[in-house]
This record gives sequence, C-alpha cells and structure tokens, in this order.
Amino acid sequence: MNKPIIRFDNFSIENPDSDRPLIAPLNLTLPPYRTLALVGESGSGKTLLGRSILGLLPEQLNTTGNIYFQDKKIISVTGTPTVDDKQKTNEIATLEIRGKAVSFIMQNAINAFDPLFSLQDQFCETLQKHTALSYRQALIKAQQSVSKVKLSSALLKRLPSQLSGGQLQRMMLALTFALEPELVIADEPTSALDSLTQFELLPLFKQMAKERSMIFITHDLALVQELADDIAVLKRGEIVEFRAKSILFSHPQHPYTQYLLAMRAKLNQPFARLVRKKQ
Repeated sequence: MNKPIIRFDNFSIENPDSDRPLIAPLNLTLPPYRTLALVGESGSGKTLLGRSILGLLPEQLNTTGNIYFQDKKIISVTGTPTVDDKQKTNEIATLEIRGKAVSFIMQNAINAFDPLFSLQDQFCETLQKHTALSYRQALIKAQQSVSKVKLSSALLKRLPSQLSGGQLQRMMLALTFALEPELVIADEPTSALDSLTQFELLPLFKQMAKERSMIFITHDLALVQELADDIAVLKRGEIVEFRAKSILFSHPQHPYTQYLLAMRAKLNQPFARLVRKKQ
C-alpha cells in the first residue's frame, strides 16, 4: 500500500495574541497522485495550512501536533519545544524536502524571482541546488521545461520585470516541472490573472496534477471543479466539510459549502463560459 504523501495528525496553529486558534486541531490525509483543494474565504486558514508543510509560518505562531511527509515526521510540536527539538523536527526536516520534494507556487509570480538576475541564472541556480546537474545540464533542462509551458526559451535571458504576469506564472510552472517534485502546493496561483490567462494555464495545472500530488489553495470553485479530486472546505480555521469532488458539488452538506457554491456560480461565470466554449 502506498504511503500518504502528506498526513496531518491532530495538527493546529495558534497565535498567542488570539483566543481562537488559526487552525483548529485537524486530521487530514493526501494519498499519492491526488489533488486536494483547500477552499474557503480569505482568513479561513487555508494558506497557513499549506505553508506549514514547508515550515513557512510566521515565527510568532505556535503549532501543535504532527505533519508527516511519506510517513516522515516533518513537524512534531507538543507544548513548547526545545531549540534542539525545533531543529530536528522542524527546520532541518523542512529544508530537506523544500524545493525538490515539495515545491511551492505562490499567488504573485513576480515575488518568486529576484528582480536583479535573469530567469536563466535563477533557473540554473535552483536546479543546481537541488540536483547534481552542471550549469549546462541545468540550462538544457530549463529550456525544455520552458518549452513545455508554451514559452520561448529566449525569455530565460530576460529579467522578471520584462515578462507579463501570465508569462511569469508559466515560468514558475516551468521551474516546478523541472524540479520534478512529489508534491506541489499551489497557493492561489491564478487569482491575480484575468479569466483568459487562467483558462490558458488550466491545461498545465491539469498535466501537473496527473504527474504528482497537489494541494491547490483557492477560493475559485470553477478551478476546483476542473482540477481537484478531493475538497476540504475551511471556515475560521476549521474543516467544515471534506468530500470527494463529485459528491461535494452534487450534494453539499454544510450550509457554508452550499453558500460558497451558490455565490461562486455567479462570480465565476466568465471563466466557466470559456471552459464550456473550449469543450
């Protein structure tokens, strides 16, 4: 039996200055080669949950419980850990998986790249850090990955500021394809893009989801319907509903899920029309 790619075990996130947990204790499992959508309004905790896997939470937040990557504990915090415990279970473990085993696609692609260096140098540096490739080998792989996302390899010689938002998002996808991670965490990766660009990127996300596990963080239920296998609906830090996509869309149980489906059906009409036209 295949190991779960990610497993949250009674995991929670708290802010010492707040009476309410940012993420209430939860148990959640993502099997290999499935896409889990984390859905909810802003402030529901979905981004915090995704970032916690890679140890990217703000320092002032406290965590309890465990997160496992392929049954390897990457966070183990009960009460107040010692410095040595943090290094063994949090910092070191997350650095081992960050980038190569688990890749993160952020909302605004311009923030993913250094504005002072060419995309080519940044691709090659990242690939060399996580693989045994030479600069020349890394460059060839970068060019192949850029071609995979339907961009000219000549764009690699440019600075990030010289590309459009859609092109930069494709570049981030290209880098993810090149790294060949086992898990991709995509945090609102299309929310800053117009409906047409979202539609053009959809096949790339579908291809990525077929080749590996994915956690897709979004409030856009039209995208969720196209990409997800399973859906976890979050509200105020709690998972109020967790179901397979087909069941959740046809028979939503929680009033909040029903509300989201009703509202997003109206707000996502431009994107939905593009999808139907293509089909």
